[in-house]
Amino acid sequence: MSRRFRVRLMDEGGKVFEAAASHPFLKELHTGVLPRAKFAFYIRQDYVYLREFIKVLCVAGAKAGDLSVTKMFAEHVLFGIEVERAHHPPLAQRLGVSVKELEETEPTPLTKAYVSHLKAVAYEGSFAELVAAVLPCYWVYKAIGERYAEPPSPDPVYADWLGTYASEGFRKTVDELLDVVDGAADEASEPERRRMVQNFVTSCRYEYLFWDQAYNLKEWPV
Repeated sequence: MSRRFRVRLMDEGGKVFEAAASHPFLKELHTGVLPRAKFAFYIRQDYVYLREFIKVLCVAGAKAGDLSVTKMFAEHVLFGIEVERAHHPPLAQRLGVSVKELEETEPTPLTKAYVSHLKAVAYEGSFAELVAAVLPCYWVYKAIGERYAEPPSPDPVYADWLGTYASEGFRKTVDELLDVVDGAADEASEPERRRMVQNFVTSCRYEYLFWDQAYNLKEWPV
């Protein structure tokens, strides 16, 4: 292809991506005014989400045709497990949520829907379609690190969380996946590339809604 596919993704999905990366939830995190209860809600749902997202990354690694890409996803899976086990529990405790409460968190309708979208692509779509679907979970967080880590939030819990996504290691991880997406698009047919765009936009919408459910504390109505 004559240009990197990430440019097309932004050309066609940039408005949705921008909405996800600039939700009021994130802006209030940065300024320190977001109620702790809303951030605790997010952390609990993210803990549930990560467990399933890790499984989706395992499928991506299995579908990769290049062993170096399989290795990359294996490393991402290990990092995700580390975040789930070593990062979220102490963070939740700083927010007044016990490990038991974290483990017993029930997924909300939105969390279940986002996970179902990713799993459907994982098991029914091609490798190219899958990497486009998981990309927003990486790329949106890279944007968060770039926009909201500095100056640090006056709330130390929020500052620590935002700073995680401004690290050089995390930026490198996202850039690796962007290169994989570009390469997968090069080998895909045009109908497949259209599905890549659709999956990317859908996941960006779910990223927006993930912040939105925490911002508005949306749970099961009954």
